[in-house]
Amino acid sequence: MGLIGNSVVIFIYTVKIRKYSSMNRLIRGLAVADLCTSAFLFPIPAIARTPNSLLGELYCRVIYPNNLMWISIVSSVYTLAMMSLEQCLAVVYPLRNRLMYSKSRSKIILSMVWLASFWTNAFTYFAAFRSHESGGCTYNLGGPLMQTCIGIFIFSLEYFIPMVIMVATHVKTLQCLHTQAEALMHHTGSRQDEKTRRESIMLRAHQRVLKMLLVVVLTFIFCWTADQIGFFLFNIGILEQSFLFSNVYQTFVVLAFVNSCANPFIYTASNPQFRKALKTFWNGQETSSLDSMNQGTMNVKFSTANTAATIMDLPTNA
Repeated sequence: MGLIGNSVVIFIYTVKIRKYSSMNRLIRGLAVADLCTSAFLFPIPAIARTPNSLLGELYCRVIYPNNLMWISIVSSVYTLAMMSLEQCLAVVYPLRNRLMYSKSRSKIILSMVWLASFWTNAFTYFAAFRSHESGGCTYNLGGPLMQTCIGIFIFSLEYFIPMVIMVATHVKTLQCLHTQAEALMHHTGSRQDEKTRRESIMLRAHQRVLKMLLVVVLTFIFCWTADQIGFFLFNIGILEQSFLFSNVYQTFVVLAFVNSCANPFIYTASNPQFRKALKTFWNGQETSSLDSMNQGTMNVKFSTANTAATIMDLPTNA
């Protein structure tokens, strides 16, 4: 479901929704991260004994801990935080945001997001390695103190700090939109002009995007909070290792991964532009057939008109 849903989102925001905006590109970037997460969720065949070579080391350091999946997950979290920050800047500092606007800005943001995601998960390349005795893959965090430090590091960078950014920017954006709405209502009560209408349209657009983004953020918090808190308590020594294999924690993990499939449904429910483009996408073949028929009809009309014009231009015998 995550593969299909996020592929549709990428297609819609690449082909159907042609209007360029930084938010649209970030939504597409979020769908790419969720698509990669869904792809890397497929089970990896376990290898009891790896070859004593570079390939064996690469398998144990990259494939065995499923680093690519976790990089994609963190990239999704960071992209969502950047989307919240981008929307806040567009509402709170609209003029400054327009002056700083460029088509390359979202590309730079997404590139930095993926680099930060790679850096956040870099410790796993050293924690996982090939055992020379057994030939299998093993995992060593270097003792309880190091595991506690890594647990705090993961919880802070992958969950707590991004969540604080999302919540803080949404509170600030909501406050600013409320102030703008009150000012606009007061201005509308005195007189109605073209500038007021433009501001009203812009305000409604910001409110619509914020509503969609707020649902995405709340879904992220709902899906990931239990998993992150449980894993954090294990890393700092409060919960035993057996907790990671319990049915309760496995339920938390499944709930966390549901987040990668949820966003396409949120876009469909809360974004009229996306719904319209999706409807056009599903009715594409029918639309193409109608366009072909209409084009053929127009060609016949033009051909008939040209023939009539040619006949009228022919010289007549007196």
